[in-house]
Amino acid sequence: LEITRENVHHYFKKKEALGNACLELMAKDLDKYLEEVTKKNISAKQKLLEYFLIYKTQQSNKEDCPIVSLLNEYELLPQSMREQVKSLYAIELKYMYEILKEGVEQNEFHIKEDILFKAKLVITQLKGSISYVKIEDNFDEMMSYTINSLEIQD
Repeated sequence: LEITRENVHHYFKKKEALGNACLELMAKDLDKYLEEVTKKNISAKQKLLEYFLIYKTQQSNKEDCPIVSLLNEYELLPQSMREQVKSLYAIELKYMYEILKEGVEQNEFHIKEDILFKAKLVITQLKGSISYVKIEDNFDEMMSYTINSLEIQD
């Protein structure tokens, strides 16, 4: 990027400030993307697949999910960055809940658990899968299993 260390320090006096700026941008981008997905005139299953695209792209590019990376170091983060990570999770949870709720209402998904709880389970499964698919290179299989676990009715 041809940005000098001095220039970075001019705008960000501490690493924490730089980290928070990055997390704020991530939150805005994630919220915008997922809001666009949920507003599309497509089935809940298709919305869920588009939600998963974020992670599929990262996996395909052999990139780590920034949120998963931050969760691995969560206890070591300054409190302000922990709050930012919580905000990212809240965004993910909000839209996952909306998609699953819509799927239940449209009779696409049959979810026995509380929908909010199921949304948390799907996100947890997704985050865990990101790490393990590096070994088996089976992201599509994991996402297919996740969708099938929602007991989609045809």
